[in-house]
Amino acid sequence: MLETEIKSLKDEVKNLSTLFAELITVLRNDDITSAKRAEVAASVVAPVEVLEPEQDVEAKTETPKIDRDEVQALCTTLMRKDRGLKDAIKETIASFDGATNLVKVAESDLVALHAKLSELL
Repeated sequence: MLETEIKSLKDEVKNLSTLFAELITVLRNDDITSAKRAEVAASVVAPVEVLEPEQDVEAKTETPKIDRDEVQALCTTLMRKDRGLKDAIKETIASFDGATNLVKVAESDLVALHAKLSELL
């Protein structure tokens, strides 16, 4: 599907390039009348159909955004609640590609990490 859309867009660009080249050639020609120039310009500047992008329903469902500060705050809350959770917190963080601290956890994994840490509450 995406390949056909790309091919279609490439074809449109090629058509526009051809029309633009023809327009420049005609407009540079000194022996044509102004009526002919207006006719060519009107044909090139004809209304263009604007296509609406297809909207994927799954793409519309937004995942919650969680930043490192929120995860850090959760870790702090857990530690204040029970100091014995320190090892569990470290293990949970390490479960994300062996990260040794929050800075080393990938941005895309922060939501999942927050969810796992919330289970410790």
